[in-house]
Amino acid sequence: MVMKQIDVIGCETPWGLKTVEIYHGDITKVSCDVLAISAFHKDYSPVPGTVIAALANNCNVIVKTLEQDPLLDLRKDFCVWISRPVENQLFKYLACVENMGTANALSDMTSDVFSSIGFLEAKKIMVASIALPLIGTGSMGESIRDIMPELIENSRTMLRKYEHLNKVLFVEFNDTKAGLIRDELRQSIGQSYTEPKTSQLIEHLRESVRADIDALMMYTSLRERIIMKELKSLFENQQPSTTELGVVARKLAEFITESITPKTKTNDLYQKITGLEQKGIAMWLIYYLHSMRIMGNEVVHLREAVTRAPQSISENDIAICMLCVKSILGFMKTNTDIFKPDIQEK
Repeated sequence: MVMKQIDVIGCETPWGLKTVEIYHGDITKVSCDVLAISAFHKDYSPVPGTVIAALANNCNVIVKTLEQDPLLDLRKDFCVWISRPVENQLFKYLACVENMGTANALSDMTSDVFSSIGFLEAKKIMVASIALPLIGTGSMGESIRDIMPELIENSRTMLRKYEHLNKVLFVEFNDTKAGLIRDELRQSIGQSYTEPKTSQLIEHLRESVRADIDALMMYTSLRERIIMKELKSLFENQQPSTTELGVVARKLAEFITESITPKTKTNDLYQKITGLEQKGIAMWLIYYLHSMRIMGNEVVHLREAVTRAPQSISENDIAICMLCVKSILGFMKTNTDIFKPDIQEK
């Protein structure tokens, strides 16, 4: 099954834009630091249709075996345990949150699985991403409509709490449930756009931006490499979706702004970008950064649903965003002195 993005919800934090991402697909195929699953207390049976079964069948990962020697066992005070590092998998650690049979089981489980990140950080294990199914909607029988608001709100709380946590990914395997999630999100947030069709213009820009990224990959700045790898992955094999492009464009705008003005007091990206004029940055580049910021805000629902014209993002809007990204990459290439203070790779 090909992993398909259903939606992305943005979260402003002191460390920039972070995201809650919803996917339809096989959670065992997701690359993440922590893969979280749910189970009934002390029951790790690989029942067909469960994530525990998928881990056994797809990855040869036996949850019951991992539980016998966990890295962290927090079940005395919480209802979660965390495995030792899992080798040769797309995820690094498995977190299992258990239904302990309490009255507030669902609330406890969703809170505890996120709180476990703090215990990992206490062990100097920095978690940048966590993937999990919609806890409680399987054999526990919770409705998607009831659980989605709590899962998203808990996710946003954790993204604001932990500096290194950049994204939370929810993955649903069932076709019908994935459709219900999409409909629920569109009803609660409002549909922001219809994905434009691939065009020769977009394809030409994709190839051009990809060439610029390849040229920039020679730099040794660690922070620069991170954003370049994310861009390269985005433009590697196919036309990026509007959501993916908007999110990465926004992150690139954050990276550039923070590199030029790392000690600004405000966390407001609009103010930070506008303040670049005082640093001698050309006004047109400032406008490009604002365009990238706005595109990112648009696709992750940071705006409120309003009546406006036009109602959706067009092919031309995507092309403009890609041109802004291309211009900013050119600026990076010709102004490397701005980024030299960054941490260097060994």
